[in-house]
Amino acid sequence: MHYPINLKLSGRHVFIIGGGRVAQRRVDTLLKAEARITVIAPALTDRLAQDAAAGKFRHISDFYRPGVINALAEEYGEWPRLVIIATPEESANRLAAEEAHSKNILVNMAAPPMEESDFIVPSHIQRGQLLITIATGGLSPAFSRFLRLQLEKSGLEEFADFLRRLSPLRRRVRDEIEPEKREQFWRGVLTEELASLIKARKFDSAEANIEYALGHFGIKP
Repeated sequence: MHYPINLKLSGRHVFIIGGGRVAQRRVDTLLKAEARITVIAPALTDRLAQDAAAGKFRHISDFYRPGVINALAEEYGEWPRLVIIATPEESANRLAAEEAHSKNILVNMAAPPMEESDFIVPSHIQRGQLLITIATGGLSPAFSRFLRLQLEKSGLEEFADFLRRLSPLRRRVRDEIEPEKREQFWRGVLTEELASLIKARKFDSAEANIEYALGHFGIKP
């Protein structure tokens, strides 16, 4: 079983070795995470080439060569938070993984040898700040995609929209309710009734329910 984690990458270096479609998908997600991306590949997809020309990431137009991770880390003054490897050359992929692992850098293998990978990138849905990831422990990536499609039909937009209204209420709970009582508060508030109101986009009523519960805890508006 894998350990679930969401990794903060804002302002941190990520190296991607390979410039094909898999690298393109990784770059799309990493740009949203505000990572500092370096792609090492002799050629890029058309869209990656456009993004590189626009300055969205640095492109080193070359094949992976042993020592390049160390050299870039020395240039940048810090090690990358992770290295993503996605080339069709298994021997080069293995060498890149070995170099990264020698410096205790997290490695994601998007191409063989998959056993060198430290983690998998799960199927995910993102709506604003709401991020839901789906993984099957490597048993069936296709089933992960299937589940993602099913969840996308289930009204996540409404929950993502309400999340923005929930944030200031959460701050009040954090500031005004004792830590040992916060779980009790949220268990009493996050009910099927609240979910039904959110799905119906009755956000004012949902917020009023939470305000009412806050009042029971002696917290004034």
